[in-house]
Amino acid sequence: MILIRVLHHVENIDKLFSVINSLIKRNGYFILEFANKSHFKATFSELLKGNITFPIDIFPKDLRSIRAKKNKALPFYNYHHDIIENKLDENNFEILDKRSISNFRLSQFKNLFPKDFLINLESKMQKPLARVNFGPSIMLLCRKKGS
Repeated sequence: MILIRVLHHVENIDKLFSVINSLIKRNGYFILEFANKSHFKATFSELLKGNITFPIDIFPKDLRSIRAKKNKALPFYNYHHDIIENKLDENNFEILDKRSISNFRLSQFKNLFPKDFLINLESKMQKPLARVNFGPSIMLLCRKKGS
């Protein structure tokens, strides 16, 4: 099962992970991408605003504007990586591989460096940067445990 660019629109992730757990058989694979709440740029920005508790705040952040909420637009949640990894564990999934993605998507980088350079840098840095949950998106390869 593959779930990419979807999780940020889900309000009840407990129900979602329960359904995914019921659909995937033992030793089955699950690829998940999610919007990372605690990525480097967001953390740096929040710390500059004086929000010193942001790095330890694990609760999802709804990024819809007040107007979008009034118009009942789809939710747009950034989830903390610890919450997602915990939900996977609770639903009997093990993480086999983790990548930090979209690490260098800032327009400033795109204006300074050639596209081929950024693509090469992205491909080389996804695994190392995943260790610190650097990027705005995290990609996980998971497998449902056999027992």
